[in-house]
Amino acid sequence: MKRKPRASTVLVVLLLVAGLCVVLYPTASDLFYRWQAEQEIEQYNQVTEAAPEDYSELWEAAEAYNRQLAEQGATLFGISTQEEEEVFHLLNPLGTGMMGYIDIPAIDVYLPIYQGTGERALQSGAGYWLGTSLPTGGESTHCVLTAHNGLVKAKMFTDLDKLKLGDRFSLQILDRTLTYQVDQILVTVPEDTSALQIVEGKDYVTLYTCTPYGINTHRLLVRGVRVDDQETEGESLSRIPAQGNGALYISFFVLPLLALRGLRVYWQHRKQKKVKEGGSHEEN
Repeated sequence: MKRKPRASTVLVVLLLVAGLCVVLYPTASDLFYRWQAEQEIEQYNQVTEAAPEDYSELWEAAEAYNRQLAEQGATLFGISTQEEEEVFHLLNPLGTGMMGYIDIPAIDVYLPIYQGTGERALQSGAGYWLGTSLPTGGESTHCVLTAHNGLVKAKMFTDLDKLKLGDRFSLQILDRTLTYQVDQILVTVPEDTSALQIVEGKDYVTLYTCTPYGINTHRLLVRGVRVDDQETEGESLSRIPAQGNGALYISFFVLPLLALRGLRVYWQHRKQKKVKEGGSHEEN
């Protein structure tokens, strides 16, 4: 006659499994998000590198928009629907709203950049703040990119507060790489957008997120000024292609399964040991 597992044993196993899931979920979820982001970036690179057309018209249209914006001033709130539709067609080679991607080696951030700051864009990567300069670089431009801080499924801009003056980040837009060096870090209230305005003759990109972590009453602004697009030795973060990360991602799902398998073997071993001990007692 088979002995049924004790309720206490089942409870312990369930608690261990639940605890394992809770501990591993944020990391596993972030890894899965990174895999998705890298897939989208890889697709973007394939399209922009393989496309035979010249991107000069897209660049000219985007730069013309930025010149007009510099003359009238950035419209950080209340951009018209018509203007939003016009901007959507700029720097949008895939037709999905993906403009490019951002690479921040110092905090291991590698995110697609999408048009707009709606939840759909911010759940997928960094969002381009409509009404600020498009990410073309050039004098009298100030592009603002925002992303979530403390999102459960992915880190995104969670570690933005770890950036220091002098750190570099880059934007890959179409066939150009734009490199920026952090020159200002500010914490402001949400209503204060003075630090996001265009400065005549300057080429800025500001990374924008909520702070403090989990409270989000203020905004963290990390501004970068344009520098030469050549990376300094030691600053470049070697990016593993999405396919090369497969073993890493798979391991995070395989390891918990192996742990559960080991736990099952352990309980079976204990059960068999008890059966043997019971048999020896009966013989005695």
